[in-house]
Amino acid sequence: AAEYFRESLEMTRDLHLPMLIARLLLNIGSIERNRGNTTLAIDYYRRSLLTARQDKNPEGTAVALLNLGSMLREMGTYDESSLLLAEALELSRSIGQKEYEGSSLGELALIRRATATPANPEQHLVLLARNVADLRTCVDLLQETHSMETDKWKTELAAAEQEFAILEAGSL
Repeated sequence: AAEYFRESLEMTRDLHLPMLIARLLLNIGSIERNRGNTTLAIDYYRRSLLTARQDKNPEGTAVALLNLGSMLREMGTYDESSLLLAEALELSRSIGQKEYEGSSLGELALIRRATATPANPEQHLVLLARNVADLRTCVDLLQETHSMETDKWKTELAAAEQEFAILEAGSL
C-alpha cells in the first residue's frame, strides 16, 4: 500500500492538489508508523501538516496535528505533543470534527497521566477526575461518529476509572 501511495503522490505533485497530497502523506506516515519507522512517520506527518496548513485546509490540518501529536506522545515528547494536540482539539471543535476532537481529548488525558506529579492526594484526585471526564467525552464523541478507535479509548477510560476509584477509596 505504501508503494501505491508513494506512486500516487508522485503523480499528483504536478497537478497541484494539496488536499490529496496532504492525505497521501498522512497515509504513508501511518504505514511507516505501523512498520515502526518512527523517523519516517514523523517526517511524513510533518509534511502532511505543512501541506494542509499551506492549503488552509482545517480538516487536513487537524488530522495531521492529531497523528503527529499522538506519535510524539508515544515517543515521550510530551511538550511538543501537548501543543500539537491542544491545537488539534481547538481546530477540531471549531470545524465540528467530533472524531478528531474525541481522540485529541484522549491523547491529552494520556499525556496528563504520564507527566503529572501532583503534590498531594487531593490534587491527584482532581487530575484523575479530569482525565476520566475527558476520556468519557472522548468515548461519547467516538461512539457518536462510529469510530473504529472507540474500543481503544473505552479501555483507557476503564483504566482511568479504576485508578480514580482506588485513589478515591484511599482518601475517604
